[in-house]
Amino acid sequence: MKKITIISVLVTASLLLGACDKTEAADTGQHERYAAPFGLTWGMTEEALAPRLGSQPETDNSEYVCPLTKVTSKTFSGGLNEAGEYEFRFLPRYGQPDFSGLVGIGYFYSTDDETAYQTLLKTLQHNLEAEYGKPSILESKKADEEHFIYKSEENEISLFVMMRDARFYISLDYSYFPKEHQVSLKNNIQKIKETCIKQREE
Repeated sequence: MKKITIISVLVTASLLLGACDKTEAADTGQHERYAAPFGLTWGMTEEALAPRLGSQPETDNSEYVCPLTKVTSKTFSGGLNEAGEYEFRFLPRYGQPDFSGLVGIGYFYSTDDETAYQTLLKTLQHNLEAEYGKPSILESKKADEEHFIYKSEENEISLFVMMRDARFYISLDYSYFPKEHQVSLKNNIQKIKETCIKQREE
């Protein structure tokens, strides 16, 4: 009887440990799935982002940016070393789709230092290719512009560069939306926009 009891305890313990391992693995997978650039998390709230912004971020929640809310800041803790402007796009909760929070991040940089520009561009391209593979390159009619698109099932990243009047520009933009909510977003986007505009006009 004692042997049976001991065996039962050992089996139960092993099952519990296995369940814990699977739970931890699932949690890790979910964490990686929602991992956004700069140590952020897709779906996070504006309030969660606020401590990492400077003292004077600007928020645009007018009807002109519906259905999103945009937060811009020239300072961002944990961002790139190069000075630039950051834009964070949030989707408020509208019921359908059942996902809200941070869905987009933009970074804008300009300099008259070609070496600094080339160094940053190569770093960005290297990191993006390591994560998403080779980009597709959109054709441009202007020789001083290039546009690269990186994609995964839930992410789309745009890297646009150009030179104007001896000044160099980089625009980096991340967009994210969970695959299980993409159809719902597509089907409801017009209704969401109309609801947003109505709310913000009041």
